Amino acid sequence: MTYIDAVMRGIRIDKKLLAPEEQERLKGIIRELLILLRCPGNIWKGAPGDPDKEEPRNWDGGCDECWAQEMEVRK
Repeated sequence: MTYIDAVMRGIRIDKKLLAPEEQERLKGIIRELLILLRCPGNIWKGAPGDPDKEEPRNWDGGCDECWAQEMEVRK
């Protein structure tokens, strides 16, 4: 599961309040805003962009690249 898929799984939209097409539009807006405004490292410790991570951030690929990475399985 990618970082963006994981965070989107945690977002619930009340299906009684919005039509299905509006639900999908809203999910798309939330997804884009997350990618543009946040790093996965701001949400998960050890994820790309985590300020406490020892390795330097990779700014070459942009935010889409970090959010599209598969999450590391924690043991």
